[in-house]
Amino acid sequence: MCIRDRAWVEYISFGYDICTYIIQHMPNAKVAYLAGEVAPEKLKADGFAGSDYHYSVFQKNNWFEPSKKLGLTINAWTVNTVPEMEWLLANEVDYITTNEPELLFETIKKTPVAKGWKLKWADEFNGKGLPDSHNWGYDVGGTGWGNNEKQFYTKADTLNANVEKGALNITARKADQEQMKFTSARLVSKNKFDVKYGRVEVRAILPKGRGIWPAIWMLPTDWKYGNWPKSGEIDIMEHVGYAPDTVHGTVHTEAFNHVKGTQVGKALKVNDIYTQYHVYAIEWFADRIDFFIDDQKYLTFKNSGKGMADWPFDQQFHVLLNVAVGGNWGGAKGIDESIFPASMKIDYVRVYQR
Repeated sequence: MCIRDRAWVEYISFGYDICTYIIQHMPNAKVAYLAGEVAPEKLKADGFAGSDYHYSVFQKNNWFEPSKKLGLTINAWTVNTVPEMEWLLANEVDYITTNEPELLFETIKKTPVAKGWKLKWADEFNGKGLPDSHNWGYDVGGTGWGNNEKQFYTKADTLNANVEKGALNITARKADQEQMKFTSARLVSKNKFDVKYGRVEVRAILPKGRGIWPAIWMLPTDWKYGNWPKSGEIDIMEHVGYAPDTVHGTVHTEAFNHVKGTQVGKALKVNDIYTQYHVYAIEWFADRIDFFIDDQKYLTFKNSGKGMADWPFDQQFHVLLNVAVGGNWGGAKGIDESIFPASMKIDYVRVYQR
């Protein structure tokens, strides 16, 4: 990424009347509005060159795409933390105003955009209440989910899936429902956003306690090669509460899966997963899947070229987010019922492609 300086003059004001006066009397002037309540279509119609809004305005409104289509420049201010910088860089804004230029320069070097990735889909969880139904559906029920799990997954219940203060909270609770003693949520992007190849990253804080089993993972949308495990599974992040501070990345296929004990994966010790956000990611290509925690690559699963039994990952997959309770793995050492409610907090989900 090349950073160059150039000189220009731009008029900015919180007064809309002042801005339009300049536009009317100085037709060649570049004018941007600061207050933040005016949509791109209105700015374009009134002759503005762009918007110069606090970054939170763009979090509340979907104004990136219309601004770009209309040829309006975008400046976001005052951006002083890495998550907001990364989000704005992912959305390819024109300018970022910051009090932390050194931090911004370091962030630019590390962002997926600098490595050739382009943002294709994201949920920043900037609303309030239930997750955005345009992005997420629900797997519902208390069937054990093939793993002898002890929770009932609810549908559109804010007790189990709630967006607040810029984060999605998936919460497992001790509550009776349809013969199960716990409730939780399992969100799925199936048929709302499906992807074949790309970078999938989720920034999350994990729940703590014996018997809890949070997961960030992917399943095939069309099950091209048949039922599990033939069509594959990608576990971007799993954590079982009886193994503190440890996260797992795993791949399952017909040849490699936990039923046979042949699954391919790796566990990594990570400090402060219960109190600090970490970015869990994969980069999925036709020849391999790389697994990352923050900027550290810790596992690569390669396409052997031997066919679908080894590599069914040539089809559309979707994202799943859930917190399970108990189960053959998560409950192997029992369930500590004093830990509930237990929440996985998710700052964002972003999907990039090249």
